[in-house]
Amino acid sequence: MKKVLIMLFLIPIAFAVTIIINMIRFQYPFFVALERSIYFYSQTKWSKNFSESSFSKIKLGMSESEVEQIMKRPLWKSCKLKTCIWAYSTGTDFNVDFDRRYVYFNNSRVSYIQKDYYAD
Repeated sequence: MKKVLIMLFLIPIAFAVTIIINMIRFQYPFFVALERSIYFYSQTKWSKNFSESSFSKIKLGMSESEVEQIMKRPLWKSCKLKTCIWAYSTGTDFNVDFDRRYVYFNNSRVSYIQKDYYAD
């Protein structure tokens, strides 16, 4: 009985620590860190030399060449008309949960920075 009570006490503490780690490591707000902690098995493939600190240097209005200078090459690029998406992370397989890091360009300038956890 004592072991059960100890486990009931330790499990919520371990979960809270996991949330805090996700908030610090990925710079996620609380609810995104909570979601990532619930779906704790992330299958994220990162671009070569990816770092959160470099990704956080990307600002709205930057040119494609400025982003490439900071981040190097993305995993993939997708362009239609004057809009492009550069992916610096992706799932390791179809229909998996992963940390999403995308940069959207409009007229070759950063128009949106996507940093979240995609839970399928």
